[in-house]
Amino acid sequence: LIPILSVLNMNGTFASYAPIAIAVVGGVVAGCAAWEGVANYGEIWRKKRRSSELLKVEGWQFFQLCGKYQEDGCHEKAFPRFAAAVEDMIAREVGEYFAVFGPSLEQSKVVAEKVFLDIVDDVRKKLGYNPLHELPTEDKP
Repeated sequence: LIPILSVLNMNGTFASYAPIAIAVVGGVVAGCAAWEGVANYGEIWRKKRRSSELLKVEGWQFFQLCGKYQEDGCHEKAFPRFAAAVEDMIAREVGEYFAVFGPSLEQSKVVAEKVFLDIVDDVRKKLGYNPLHELPTEDKP
């Protein structure tokens, strides 16, 4: 779209609007490219596509009783193996997902624990609690 707008700008037909349109279109394209870099939609799509293709292959092998299901001879005998294979694929995909986000979850836990301890310390200071001294109880004056 930017080359077309540039030609229209040189032609003089839309000379007053073309530079603005070129800047807006260029900004939108740059923004979309930056967001794709952050959100990583392409990589997510490739992983989901791979998973769906593997599940499809497994389903067709089960349906046609070929590959590892050939020995079973019928769908009733092959089904437990098929169900286990599908569940294993799903578990591996979920495991890969958590392997990517696991470190950030651990880091979040550490940060949350630090924030919690800071809040507890602030409350203790405001209440005048000193952990080195015993708190008064109702039995003691």
